[in-house]
Amino acid sequence: MSTDWKQEIAGEIASLNLNDPHREEFLRENIESVGQVIAGLGPDDSKPRDGAGARIVFNMSCEHVPDFCNDSASGRKDAYKNAYKLSRSPSPKRIAVDEIVERCSALLGPSLAKENISFGAIETSGTGIRFYGDMCLVLKPPLDMDQFLLIDRNSYDVARNPIAQRVRDAVSLGVTEELARTVEMSRWLGTWAALVHMLAMKIIRRLPLAARRWTTGQVAQAVLEDEDYCEVLFPRSFEVGDLAEVRVSAADAAAEADIAQREQAGESPAAHEITWRDQRRRARRALTKAGVPVRVVTTPGRIKSS
Repeated sequence: MSTDWKQEIAGEIASLNLNDPHREEFLRENIESVGQVIAGLGPDDSKPRDGAGARIVFNMSCEHVPDFCNDSASGRKDAYKNAYKLSRSPSPKRIAVDEIVERCSALLGPSLAKENISFGAIETSGTGIRFYGDMCLVLKPPLDMDQFLLIDRNSYDVARNPIAQRVRDAVSLGVTEELARTVEMSRWLGTWAALVHMLAMKIIRRLPLAARRWTTGQVAQAVLEDEDYCEVLFPRSFEVGDLAEVRVSAADAAAEADIAQREQAGESPAAHEITWRDQRRRARRALTKAGVPVRVVTTPGRIKSS
């Protein structure tokens, strides 16, 4: 059975044994602030700010962005391709993990077919998971968002230690590997309605529990840090018309500008730098043609109105 995340939060607070009413008071308010960040609200806001709040994101290499835009322009609703829609075959481990995802999805609703799932991440104001690509595709909030299933971490963790060892131990006792993995992953499941408490559980274990308010930036960085994120089981593909914007990191924008400046100064950037810079330019042109705004993100946190 999936986790009752509100109950998990209550149990987590009780287990902390804070013995300080001020710290507990601030902790409860900080958990409320997680909900504000997800809704796009700052600590003193009454209305959400444009571009703020929890969004579903997918990272893509700039190399593939023009093809994504071209496929979208041709009317294809499946312009974004998962491992099953690409020409290469998914790895046996990928298939095994996705089969567990299929089984677990049936615990909270209709089972999702692995061939149709696009694995996204929850982001508030950052640039997603750089490992998967330097351009962060930010989806417009889908109308059926409340029905989406979430995993509080990378689903691949079910095939990595220490969970993999737990599964092997269960198999040695006569449990099937499939059932053992399903039991482990089911503890990580939730729906969009549980997002506040799912993320709060993650953040409590990262941020200080002192009698101080967490800032919007602290919460944003804890929601998605490096490759530690909350995974979205997006039940279909999407195309460029589904994007609200594309975000790029300030570090990548600075690196791109540095390559151009060195080239103008008569230096010779490395071939791979030139290739990457040119791919970024083509990606930007394709997105501009498609009407998708591209925003450079300096640091995750509050978005100030202009």
